[in-house]
Amino acid sequence: MAALLEGYETRLAAVAASTVNQQRINYGSRVLLPSSVLDDLSRITMVYPLQFEIVTPARKRVYAAVLEFNAQAGSVVLPDWMFDHLGLKCTMIVKVQSCSLPPGSLIKLRPHQKALVMFENPRHLLELRLSQYPVLTKEATIVISYLDREFRLDLVDIIDLKQNSVDGILTVRADGAPVELKVDFERPLDMPPSPPEESLHSVASPTGSNVIGAGSPTGVQFKPFHFKPPSLTDTNAPAGASQTPAGASTAVSSEQPSSSAHQDGQRSGAFTGTGRSLRGSAVSTCDATDGASSATSVVRPSPEELREMRLRALGGGAKHV
Repeated sequence: MAALLEGYETRLAAVAASTVNQQRINYGSRVLLPSSVLDDLSRITMVYPLQFEIVTPARKRVYAAVLEFNAQAGSVVLPDWMFDHLGLKCTMIVKVQSCSLPPGSLIKLRPHQKALVMFENPRHLLELRLSQYPVLTKEATIVISYLDREFRLDLVDIIDLKQNSVDGILTVRADGAPVELKVDFERPLDMPPSPPEESLHSVASPTGSNVIGAGSPTGVQFKPFHFKPPSLTDTNAPAGASQTPAGASTAVSSEQPSSSAHQDGQRSGAFTGTGRSLRGSAVSTCDATDGASSATSVVRPSPEELREMRLRALGGGAKHV
């Protein structure tokens, strides 16, 4: 905290704004001081904008700016939220001393009501309302008003321009221009927490005899299914695949005798029958077979004899010329 040109300190009785009909200061961090303090400040060199640290007998403290010097003599009027933050009751004596705060760069807020962050542009809303808070105190709970509603916000953390966490900051410069301040929101107090994210490995796997892969330590293991069509002659086929329907087995067994009879017929004797030779005599198949085997030993007839045999076979007799 920067050194002051001249310090100022006094003790005053703290009163809450609502007890003296000064609710207009409840939505900011400015206090009302008596005119005697203004007379004292006019005789010393001070840092502007005016900043004060208010300390209780229990060593609790808060930072404040000044709005007007019209409080009753010997008293300081505090906003209700500031009065509650210091844990004051009724009228208590507090120490009011001058201080110098650094400009801020970032504040982290935790709304008490989730309705605040559900507005269309809550950051723009805060920019407008934080203009009533020229100084901010870490871990204090400030109050803003919007649409006739009060919204409370916890100042979780405050960062200055050097990126250090500090107890208090300025939000305006000496010329009254606002400091460029970034705002981060934490989860509102009335918003239910998100369900914990469980990793896939932490989720219990289903068990049971009817669950695929339940007995495997690495999870579900699939094996390819090889289908082998059933065969009547395959003795190595599975029991379910080798079984044939009752109707099919009956049809096969009924067809087996006919095929056996057909094979027996093919193995039966040669064709039997009768025929006629060129001489006109009937010959059996057996005789023809025997005659064929002995044909080599028979003398062939002469052409004239063959001619006469043909004529007799045709029913005509031999003609003598």
